[in-house]
Amino acid sequence: MMSRKLLVLGIDGAADSVTRKLLARGKLPQLGRLVERGVYATATPSWPGETGANWATIATGASPAVHGCAYNVHLPGTPLDACVSGFPSTRCLAEPIWETAARHGKRSVIFNYPQSYPVTCDNVIHVGGDGCPDPDHTEIFAQQGYTTGEPPAATMCGNPVMTRIVPVPARGWAHVDSAGALAAPLEVRPGWKAMARLEPTAFQLLILPAKPDAPAEVLLCREQDAATALGRAQRGAWSGWMVTAVSTDRGAVEVAFRMKLLDLSDDGRRVHLYLTQGCPTTGYTTPEPLAAALNARCGYYRRRLVTQQWVLPNACDRQTFVEEAAYQADWYAKAAAYIFAEHDSDLFVLKWHGPDILHHHSWHLIDPIHPLHDPATRDEGWRLFESVYGIGDRMIGRIVESAGEDCIAAVVSDHGAYANILSADPVLYRELTRAGMIVHNADGTVNWRETQAYPGKGGVRVNLAGRDPGGCVSSRDYARVRGATIELMQDMRHPATREHLFSLVCVREDAAFMGFGGERAGDVFYCVKPLGIDGTAAAAFEGVAASPHMQGNTTGTHGACLPSTRFSEGSQEGIFIAGGQGLKRGLCRPNPISLADVAPTLCRLWGMASPRHAEGRVLEDLLA
Repeated sequence: MMSRKLLVLGIDGAADSVTRKLLARGKLPQLGRLVERGVYATATPSWPGETGANWATIATGASPAVHGCAYNVHLPGTPLDACVSGFPSTRCLAEPIWETAARHGKRSVIFNYPQSYPVTCDNVIHVGGDGCPDPDHTEIFAQQGYTTGEPPAATMCGNPVMTRIVPVPARGWAHVDSAGALAAPLEVRPGWKAMARLEPTAFQLLILPAKPDAPAEVLLCREQDAATALGRAQRGAWSGWMVTAVSTDRGAVEVAFRMKLLDLSDDGRRVHLYLTQGCPTTGYTTPEPLAAALNARCGYYRRRLVTQQWVLPNACDRQTFVEEAAYQADWYAKAAAYIFAEHDSDLFVLKWHGPDILHHHSWHLIDPIHPLHDPATRDEGWRLFESVYGIGDRMIGRIVESAGEDCIAAVVSDHGAYANILSADPVLYRELTRAGMIVHNADGTVNWRETQAYPGKGGVRVNLAGRDPGGCVSSRDYARVRGATIELMQDMRHPATREHLFSLVCVREDAAFMGFGGERAGDVFYCVKPLGIDGTAAAAFEGVAASPHMQGNTTGTHGACLPSTRFSEGSQEGIFIAGGQGLKRGLCRPNPISLADVAPTLCRLWGMASPRHAEGRVLEDLLA
């Protein structure tokens, strides 16, 4: 019964509210065909509605209380402000569907899915990393913008996403015969989690001014010698792939990367260049030899799209993001087709991150509730959304076609998105400090001997003696401190809107119905209330008027609100679309499903038992 392929095609952040609109407008024809031969359902995420938690829920059928994953995880016995990534496979405490398949003798192919790397079982072909939107082991140096202008003083998370360059006459260069040629070194930044630590590395940028018979262009060289050029580009265009060895603490590593010349004046004195991350040409696949075959047949692997941290400070632009998204989606489709043709496989699991990044940097373009929204450009914003969602739609169609007509294909997202306007986090921290629940030393650090409660990932934690390092709250005072924290939070209001910050605050045990719990969870659970704001309030609230992108550098968000939240054009809820034999045809389910229901339902369709720790139910009403 399992001779058919099962496809789990993850589209990170695909919002139910946006997907329904685009389907109704006929902009997602491949998804439309899947719905015609299958089902559509709104999908409610586990709390928190974010990437690290919900891809694990989708793969395991278990709640975060059981699988223990989130974007960042607090491990018991570590300092209350300490977190680790929730994306490595070793962090997941529940069995994912590919391990279930391996127990049944089936082979899985996994593309960059959260909690899938390092590979933990046999019979798996793996491409990419652990699915984290941040850099992973496949990044040797980070993407970067270079400009002759003035880079922003501060950007999201403090990342130095732009570097100022000062071109000077290209004196001492070999093989340069262009009068007026300029040059500047381009230093690259090491990746955060690279498989090998990059030694200090700088390429040489050669700038050739326009001639009567040729436009201005740039060459990226290894040395001050035009004959060592790795690639070249003119204004508005990409270079080809540039492949070279760089020095690391593990010896020479061959990397592949590209550049896009966003702007260049004819005299070469105004330059704006974007350099992609440098990824190794090997080491990103299991088995290892597969990388060479994919490089030859599909082009070089590009794991991380340019994110909001680069787009919003103008280190890059939205069109470049769209082009990168299109390249990656095309690569995934070609790589899937090659693997299907060359290797026996039964289960295919993929996560593509395009829509989520789009929402973070461009949600204000479509949502009138956001203070940065301009009604005059709303149609243009929707065209941008149609373009990115459409890239994913075409990728899905090509993968389904490669898998064969008899496959079961499920398209699912981990959460949706809504307008990011005002944040509860700084208010919560400030009010807990004012109430004496958080105490600081003279140097501004937290005094853990006196701090009673601390907000972090997964709720507010009581600083409990015997459990937490430096814990100061005795077991007999635990209930009192937790109760006082809840009462304080229930009365908190945002200073700009005077609205309550939270839609729900309760003890951890009372949030079990949302899948919250386990030893990694906080003692106090809360759901943030999405907050609107008008122009008068924005001007009156310190910090808002001075911030060009309101909350940090993002205008769309998701996460700590109620899983069923709908806010203006947005929704926290994602999508579940499935087509194939055994499903009803053309069914739009009137009520949402839980993302924990995905694995049990697909396993039933495929004729396989649910993953060992699954809590979700089989959606019998979707089955034919």
